[in-house]
Amino acid sequence: MTFANILRSNKPWGSLAMKPLPLLQRTEGALRLGFSVREGKTIAAETFQSGALRVRFPRALGPPEAVILNTAGGLTGGDVLTISLRVGAGAQAVIAGQACEKIYKSAQGKAVIRTAITLSDNAALDYLPQPTILFDHARLERETTAHIAEESRLLALEAGILGRTAMDEEFREGALRDVWKIWREGRLVFSDALALTGEAARALKSPWALDRTRAYATLIHAAPNAEERIDEMRGLLSDMTGAASAWNGVLVTRLVAPDGYTLMRMLSHILGAFRKSPLPRLWSI
Repeated sequence: MTFANILRSNKPWGSLAMKPLPLLQRTEGALRLGFSVREGKTIAAETFQSGALRVRFPRALGPPEAVILNTAGGLTGGDVLTISLRVGAGAQAVIAGQACEKIYKSAQGKAVIRTAITLSDNAALDYLPQPTILFDHARLERETTAHIAEESRLLALEAGILGRTAMDEEFREGALRDVWKIWREGRLVFSDALALTGEAARALKSPWALDRTRAYATLIHAAPNAEERIDEMRGLLSDMTGAASAWNGVLVTRLVAPDGYTLMRMLSHILGAFRKSPLPRLWSI
């Protein structure tokens, strides 16, 4: 029924049937990636990919590297990505993202990203996705869980950029639920959650939050010697806006920056020095 017909109709407005919103095509992707040791070398022993998720293995001088790609180019409401990462006993791997993941304005629902990490005895994983860019009115629910063995080592990054400053964009309103949980031998040793809804994103400008900065990052290092490296990390933060704390065998570092480019430079410096090895090529800025 057109607007003109509605005006001419004698029926009450509440009784007029409204057309339902059209169902939009959604992006789905699943990835299972497993590493194990064979003949003294770490190899990708399991690779399953479907939908929009793909993985590539560039040449690496050290542990094998895997690069995760989202061929959809970004996510919006109703899109779902599921990632499972396993590193077997004694294996070492580095996993990065091809580029910053983009979360666009949502017309219906929310984008969902679920990542599950499992590390066996003496396994090591550097999980280094590039930052996620949230556009205005984006809606994202992301949950990352890790189950690690007593002697395994996990270095994981989670970073966000609230609008691209070069494009004069700003994240004014939307929804974000970001959850991290790490279990060591079945015992919860780290749990962290960030939740923003509606206009709550505006509160990030307050001095007690991001204070006019647009980018943030959390770097998590879970390892038997994690707490012993806190002074080393604090030294790397000496001229940056950030802080580090350690407990339960977990070292957590938080950073804020005025924009995504500055954040990437900070992270490149910290990761390169802390890992004591070159970053994945895609991290070059």
